[in-house]
Amino acid sequence: MFWTVYWWESRRKPMSPISWSERGKIFFLGFLGYFLSSYIDFLGLQYISVGLERIVLYLTPTIVLLISYFAPNKSISRMQWYALVAGYLGVLVVFIQDASSTGIHAWLGMLLVFGSAVAMLCI
Repeated sequence: MFWTVYWWESRRKPMSPISWSERGKIFFLGFLGYFLSSYIDFLGLQYISVGLERIVLYLTPTIVLLISYFAPNKSISRMQWYALVAGYLGVLVVFIQDASSTGIHAWLGMLLVFGSAVAMLCI
């Protein structure tokens, strides 16, 4: 699909080639967004259940929403606030159940998986 978009756009206007420094930056961002994110995610799975890990990763859109709220000062609608609260309360309920079996290490697992979700946004 990306090659099709590239082909279509290159027909409309000539594109300047990417420099080697830009290629290096693209590679670094891809490495950060994919490899580091996966590695941190697997580290977090040592401390929490797979179900909790999946739920935390599904919160990625809420992370984008919060970043857009604080960085460019975009407003959040009332319905979006309700969705944020419901999502994070759901994670809290599952976390409490998970923490009862794994103990204090559940916090570390949650932080690692949440960090993975943030690193995934670099892609």
